[in-house]
Amino acid sequence: MKRLAIGMILLQSVVYGILDPFSKLAYQVMPIYSFLAARYLLATLFMFAFWGKKIRDELCRVSWRHYIIPCLCMSVAFIVSNTGLKYTSVANVAFIRSLTALVAPLLLCVFFHKKFGARTLLVLVGVAVGLYFLCVENGLGQVGRGEVYAFISTVLVAAALVFGADSLHYISAITLSCIQSFGSIWVCLLAGFANDALASTDWNLLRRPDIGGTLVYAALACTVGGYLLQNVALEYISAKLVGILQCTYPIVTAVVAYVVLGEMLSPLGMLGAALILLCVIIESLGRE
Repeated sequence: MKRLAIGMILLQSVVYGILDPFSKLAYQVMPIYSFLAARYLLATLFMFAFWGKKIRDELCRVSWRHYIIPCLCMSVAFIVSNTGLKYTSVANVAFIRSLTALVAPLLLCVFFHKKFGARTLLVLVGVAVGLYFLCVENGLGQVGRGEVYAFISTVLVAAALVFGADSLHYISAITLSCIQSFGSIWVCLLAGFANDALASTDWNLLRRPDIGGTLVYAALACTVGGYLLQNVALEYISAKLVGILQCTYPIVTAVVAYVVLGEMLSPLGMLGAALILLCVIIESLGRE
């Protein structure tokens, strides 16, 4: 099951990597929080339609204390990350988000006293160097609002991974995914009301094939599929390994961004991508 779980996270990276460039195009037409609220609402309704009874039964049986932290972290993380797309390049957001691989082991050490060995430390150093090669070629030398939002998202995703693994002892991956999506709706609504984005939104834009298609893909493939892939994988592999594997996400994003937005990696950026992939392979082949 370990290999299957690794494949799930790699697939999640591909799914998310495809979305970001198209999301940025959608945000140029429609307010971010309005689009995201519609995305998470559609995802939540879809999950309730298929697994509603299972979700209700588990929520009635389990205390909210067992899942509230990873749900809040993930709900805020992706919204903050998407907001960052408005202020910086898709590549920058994706590359900084991959620092989850560095943050997750640190949180595991702080909160659960799980130490990591020399091999993992070398892998983390290799990932940091690879991410530097990627970021330095995409204007990361001047950190702005977009980069700050992306880093906040990184810490929150790492926390969701670390605490989400414990939550899966009490509720299923489906229920955890549904709660995370439902929580995201309220975060989007609060943010949208705060800046009047919802009131000024032309909801007819969702009828456009490009906007509507991006919304459906984001809701079903990324929110439902992505959350499930991550939460199921956490039942079989550690949050540390999940964070390492998710370093493939910016590589996929860079490729799609080149096709859709014209962003292109330099030779140094390609070297960084190759180094990250090598570190992912080394860590995934090792023992937990």
